[in-house]
Amino acid sequence: MTETEGGEEHSSNRTVLIQFQSTLDNCHKRKIKMLAIRNLLRTNPQVIRNAVQQRNMSVIAVPARNKVSTGEVIFLSALMVIGWSAIPAYVLINIKNYRHD
Repeated sequence: MTETEGGEEHSSNRTVLIQFQSTLDNCHKRKIKMLAIRNLLRTNPQVIRNAVQQRNMSVIAVPARNKVSTGEVIFLSALMVIGWSAIPAYVLINIKNYRHD
């Protein structure tokens, strides 16, 4: 066997290997697509249940389980009052800028 024959044999083996890999890749991709489509078409009872909207009217109003502490009520009330009065206070402080006299 000469040196050129060995080189040609090596290159032909490499081409066959590359073609085999691409064939395997294509088969693998096709199988993944098929499984994905099968999963999409499979009916899941939970999905069907969630697709139809249902209202649960058996809610009963009861007192709170954990009582909110007095300090927390005062703190949150103060935050609400500050939040509600911040914009009117800003406008009243800068009212001279709003008048065009």
